[in-house]
Amino acid sequence: MSETQLNAVRKAQLSMRVDGMTCASCVSTIEKALLSEDGVISAAVSLLDEKAVVEYQPDKTDRLRLEKAVDSTGYRAARAKMMITLTPIPEEDQWDLISEQVGEVNGIITVTPFKDRGRLLLEYDESLVTYKIVKRSLRELGFEASDTEAAGVDRESSTREKEIRYYSRLLIFSLALSIPVLLLTLVPEVLYFFSYQPVLLQKYSILS
Repeated sequence: MSETQLNAVRKAQLSMRVDGMTCASCVSTIEKALLSEDGVISAAVSLLDEKAVVEYQPDKTDRLRLEKAVDSTGYRAARAKMMITLTPIPEEDQWDLISEQVGEVNGIITVTPFKDRGRLLLEYDESLVTYKIVKRSLRELGFEASDTEAAGVDRESSTREKEIRYYSRLLIFSLALSIPVLLLTLVPEVLYFFSYQPVLLQKYSILS
């Protein structure tokens, strides 16, 4: 498909957690499975982030199919979850409207109400939804969201980001150590080349 054709089609993007990856081969296997699905434009899997980012045509495929494609490789597509406590507790006839409005937030996958406890269990796309976005949506309906369990989700994301930054710094540190070593191994070769260059020039001048 040409770039012009790609620009003409309707595109969407999603991300999903992938459990069980341990090596580059895992990444390659999952990417191939995703790219083999009809409607997938691009797929990038990160071993460090344990996440897949997919660009696709929503009229040809959807999240459920893409998750099944990942599961078919032996790895597991996982969904981030968030439990929200509403204040005040909604009336019986308010739950449908709440579930509908929250479900329309871009990146919310499923909404499960627990009416007796005044809570919502959300499955969501971490690259599209944050607790603040959900809280703002509920506030528009006249409800406040308790951050007790959602904060735990945010802390988990924060911890993951810290781990990524740590390993990134570790990689940079390793490169900073290895590059000087590499240069030191090349110095004798470079010196030999320049020391031999006059001999080559003399040889070619004699031949000419």
